Amino acid sequence: MYIHPCSKKIEQYLSQLDYEDKVYVDIGSSYETNLPNHFIKEGDKTIFIEADTSKAAQWTETPNFKILNERATPDNIESLLKTEVGNKDIAYLDIDIDGYDYHVLDALLKYKKPYMFIAEINEKIPPPIKFSVKYTPEYSWNSSHFYGMSISQAFILVEKYGYDLLELSINNIICIRKDKNFTGISLSAEEAYDQGYKNPRLQGQLSEFHWNANMDFLLHLSPQEALAQIDNIFLPYKGKYECNSNK
Repeated sequence: MYIHPCSKKIEQYLSQLDYEDKVYVDIGSSYETNLPNHFIKEGDKTIFIEADTSKAAQWTETPNFKILNERATPDNIESLLKTEVGNKDIAYLDIDIDGYDYHVLDALLKYKKPYMFIAEINEKIPPPIKFSVKYTPEYSWNSSHFYGMSISQAFILVEKYGYDLLELSINNIICIRKDKNFTGISLSAEEAYDQGYKNPRLQGQLSEFHWNANMDFLLHLSPQEALAQIDNIFLPYKGKYECNSNK
């Protein structure tokens, strides 16, 4: 089983993070989670949200663990969490829904500001391009390159809600609230992308992401050239996404 390197980094950061409410949330938990198991066992409350019934069924609920077999949307994310979280703070949030992640994350951060959050990005789309799938109730990922948000789009929320970007772990940004940042690290989208994906990719260190091979050419293009190519690649999805390279 492939274990994302993000998991070990999450354990390191959470072990040093100053927090009292041991509340953990994973949106799009699928068959596995980036959250180390001992945090779930020792936490006050862990909430997993998974729309796929077969994936949700594998998780066994306990008094401090809840699985919600629901589709998270910008319209319902607050109500899904409100009963389970109440007045407690969220120590850790992980979001990976292969779709309109940006809009769900934006809605959630308006409601609660977790001390730390992990969010999957569409790592194939380089800075400064801001890309996001629009929210539509009927959206479903078809296993193509069309999903999620670029790191520059995600960085809008990092700045908007007062977070620091610590790193990009291949395709997951790791962010911490500024008032909880014990690391002193605060990267730009470009710095994190170069360190966490672009340079390792160009140096042949991320061979396990072989499915990205036909998108690697974007790493060599100017923003204007890359934007034109992305619009061409995503032509079948015209009107279903937002994409620009404005600073």
